[in-house]
Amino acid sequence: TMLTTTHLHLFLPAFMGFIAATTSVVYYHNIETSNFPKLLLVLFIYWVLAFITKSIKLWKFAAHEVGPQHLRFCITALLVLLYGLLMAVEINVIRVRKYVFFANPQKVKPPEDLQDLGVRFLQPFVNLLSK
Repeated sequence: TMLTTTHLHLFLPAFMGFIAATTSVVYYHNIETSNFPKLLLVLFIYWVLAFITKSIKLWKFAAHEVGPQHLRFCITALLVLLYGLLMAVEINVIRVRKYVFFANPQKVKPPEDLQDLGVRFLQPFVNLLSK
């Protein structure tokens, strides 16, 4: 049988979430390659907003007696945990490297012997997916 539904609310949030996740990875890659870490603040705000909206959704599920025995409750709980971890990663990067709110950010340079070899990415200087 063919799916003939026009209920966008059934699949549009998941589709937009996929686009947002893909965009955030591309955005993070561009921050990294352009060495402009102040843009991490925008990504951090995105993770905070995603965490808040999924937390509200989880709370609403609990209020309507949708509990851990339901798959959508478990998926939402995992997303809340994932977004919380991504927020923590951004906070840690901003704190350790002294980005965004600090006057003197930590300078990160590849070792001298690799600077002139045409090596563009060295493992400590790339994002998690590149590692």
